[in-house]
Amino acid sequence: MKNKKTVLQIILLSCLLLASTWLSGCGGYYIEDESGWITYEEVIVYETLPVYDRLVFEISWPKDWDAYDLATSLTTPLGGVVVDDDWEIDRCYFLGTYTDYNQRISTIECLDPYFGLFDLSIYNPNPWSVHTDITITEEYNTGAQSYQQVHQLHETLFSYDQISTTYWY
Repeated sequence: MKNKKTVLQIILLSCLLLASTWLSGCGGYYIEDESGWITYEEVIVYETLPVYDRLVFEISWPKDWDAYDLATSLTTPLGGVVVDDDWEIDRCYFLGTYTDYNQRISTIECLDPYFGLFDLSIYNPNPWSVHTDITITEEYNTGAQSYQQVHQLHETLFSYDQISTTYWY
């Protein structure tokens, strides 16, 4: 009789755990502010959490005109400047520029970044206009959950134009 009761408790506990995982699903929503930024926020429930908080700056543009690169740099809150083919500076890395289907993508990733103001600068060294999409993904952990916010901005860089956008982390 005791063995049957233990088996019943294990089955009941398993059903309860399974039901609670279905109830704690993920959901996200979009927010658009007056300056043009579109933010997608999502709560992700993990069984094992990644070690670091992450901040990813991604700039994409069409793969036209022989796929010329845009000059991208990031100034960190401590004043370090992360550029292409450079060392890690203030926990930020330039992951490179690559071609993905019909677009070029330039990525800078910060692992466990310092808090403060980041300044992303993009320069168009081309004689024609380039439409860019700037995506900033912020991931942070609270112990049991991981949160993700995705901020997007669409900008056009005219010939030999430079834009600079700031992001507070």
